[in-house]
Amino acid sequence: MGMNTDTKKKIIYAAILARGKIIGLASLVKGMNGGADVLTKNIIGVVIFAITVFIGGSYWAGKSTEQAFRDGIKEMAGYGIDVTLLDYQRGIFSATAHTEWVTTLFGDEPVTLSFNHSFRHGPILAFSSAASARSELTLPEELATLLRETFGTDPFKGKPPLTITSTFGLGGGSVSRIISPKTEASGENQTKLSWGGLDGEITIGSSYSKIAAKAVMGGLTVSNSEDRLQTGHATFQSEMKRLDGYELLFVGTSSFVLDRLSFHGVDSDSIRTFTIKNVHGETDTTINNGVLGIKVRVDADTAIMDDTSDFPINKPGLTFLYENIDAQALDAFSKAKRHQNNQQENALMALLRYQPVFSVKDASASWLEGMTTGDIRIAYVGNGNISKFSLADLDVDVQLSLPVALINRLLAEQTARGLAEKSKKQINMFNTMIINGVLVEDDDALTVDATLRDGALSLNGIPKPLGVLEGVLDF
Repeated sequence: MGMNTDTKKKIIYAAILARGKIIGLASLVKGMNGGADVLTKNIIGVVIFAITVFIGGSYWAGKSTEQAFRDGIKEMAGYGIDVTLLDYQRGIFSATAHTEWVTTLFGDEPVTLSFNHSFRHGPILAFSSAASARSELTLPEELATLLRETFGTDPFKGKPPLTITSTFGLGGGSVSRIISPKTEASGENQTKLSWGGLDGEITIGSSYSKIAAKAVMGGLTVSNSEDRLQTGHATFQSEMKRLDGYELLFVGTSSFVLDRLSFHGVDSDSIRTFTIKNVHGETDTTINNGVLGIKVRVDADTAIMDDTSDFPINKPGLTFLYENIDAQALDAFSKAKRHQNNQQENALMALLRYQPVFSVKDASASWLEGMTTGDIRIAYVGNGNISKFSLADLDVDVQLSLPVALINRLLAEQTARGLAEKSKKQINMFNTMIINGVLVEDDDALTVDATLRDGALSLNGIPKPLGVLEGVLDF
């Protein structure tokens, strides 16, 4: 990106002005020292060189900052967020920019957010870093109007709902601080908002070689006369490293802790409610000889699906495992999907040829009626030709155990809520599954041990035709 005419004029003018002052100072030194011509010329040369470095270095830092900013916007593409750079105005020592962010991560309707950015990249000798930046979120006018109408005022009292301050290293990379202020507001119809704030930090290595993140979130409560959503204190940490030779793949660990999540809502025919306490989540992505392994563990201390229930679910949890994933094929598939080109199918076939495996391990929960447990493993064993996919391309193992008393109680509670027809249909389904040998009643529990090999189905150790499953899982 070249230097525009106005910027060139500013630099030339600054250099001429500085040179005039330096020559005047040098003349004074010359008169005082009886004509030290050589010394005077050296002083002039050194100072002019310093000014050139001073201004030129700041301009270079500004140019590098702009390029890094544009590269960062490109990195966001394909992750469910479309970022548009509306304008970028760069001077010698500072710059401003405006961006628009559009996402559908929160539903089908796109959400649009705007950020105002200000950069400082000079005087270069005043920084231990190449540049610094400050970004402030501006809410869409529709949302800002809705908040004012709901609470009678701006809940954030004129402050930006989200502020990001960043410093960019001389050798590349950046450190960003993310802040959202605490706030409380009350409006009509018992509408309340309580936000405990957000404080986070993201460190990015040069060329996105490493990404480390940590954040602490205060509680959030949004409620009115009928509905209430509440989250407690939450923390997040992540340490990821980009794989050498890959564009979109990272390995490392992440963890998440949330002390409470609850919802209470009223619709036309029922009350929907749940509470989950002390939620934990962690991921671990590793690579060995070009093969990726991904482990995701989620668990909680307690879950209550009805505020009036005396039957909490204790220690619910499960582990997702993704194995035998060809890193190169996954990277190619991710790039094809990101750029929405016609190479997605070819990349997917390459990924399947490595015969990946998906598992749900150690799924369990403790009820008053007993334990529910489950393990599921699905392995692709085909040749990667998805156009000729059949059940023979899968190896499947399923083991499940459910207490009979738990099933009876849940069906009774469902009937009591006015859903008798749904309960009746599910009872018929369970009876059909028992008659066909899909489920076995053993020690007051319904169990299933199913295996699919080479297109042949085995249920609880007995070979069965695949057709036995048709219709029995229809709720």
